[in-house]
Amino acid sequence: MVIKDVRYSAARTEKAEMRTRPLYDERALGQGALSGPADPTLENVKKPALSVVSRAQKPISPSIQIDTRRRRPLASANGAKRGVQSAQADRFREDFVPIIDPNKNPVGCTRRLQGETDPRHRRMLEEVRFHIAVEAACDVGPAIERLAPNPEYVVFNHAGQPTVIRGRADIRAQFYDPLFENVDPRLEWDIVRCLVEGDCVVTEGKQKQALRGAVLRREGFDVDPDGLYLQYSQHLVVWPFDAQLRLIGETVYMGYSSPLEDVAKSPLAPEDIGSYAGEIFELA
Repeated sequence: MVIKDVRYSAARTEKAEMRTRPLYDERALGQGALSGPADPTLENVKKPALSVVSRAQKPISPSIQIDTRRRRPLASANGAKRGVQSAQADRFREDFVPIIDPNKNPVGCTRRLQGETDPRHRRMLEEVRFHIAVEAACDVGPAIERLAPNPEYVVFNHAGQPTVIRGRADIRAQFYDPLFENVDPRLEWDIVRCLVEGDCVVTEGKQKQALRGAVLRREGFDVDPDGLYLQYSQHLVVWPFDAQLRLIGETVYMGYSSPLEDVAKSPLAPEDIGSYAGEIFELA
């Protein structure tokens, strides 16, 4: 009776092991290979002809680029646009973030204001934040109107003498108008440093802007003249104030800008550019 029980128990254990033993090695499947069963009683079992391709190995059409951050297809390098249905669906996703997001622009100043107790410094930071917010909302008029009586914009570019623009009318005509002829006014300026000391505020930020295709065409690139193309840049701005804490203007130090060769390969769809929907931070 004891021997019979042992044999019965062993047989039952073997059957249980066969039921739970995987037919194929899962790790081998991930590499596209099959692993036969270890049990010799199953050596003659015909193995199915499987073709396993991992997600990383699956070929992607060369006409589509994948933005892994947003996990949705971008416009191709030759200017092809996404399907209308897919684009419209993305716009209404709660987690959708456009490539260019102007809502980031005043965040750096808001962050710097936290914990600031000096009334003078707070007033200067709030003035700069208002200026940046209305620019983000594509309404530069209020920003220009709040400037000191003799405003001045100074731009230091990569080469040559700085450009100096004085007076409200010339600041609009010689700074903002030419700027928006070249880029869409809905740009992103993510401020990474914001300092305040003495009579000025200093901000440094990473910028993303939509360069107009007509600009690239003038430079000899075969692109859609009515299209928009992504350009990265980084620059620093000094914001000087007068004795009455009125903003005098901007002193801009231009930094890095992505080469036009790269910009021409980065077309943007309309939904890739966001609009400012944040607070304007009205001042007295």
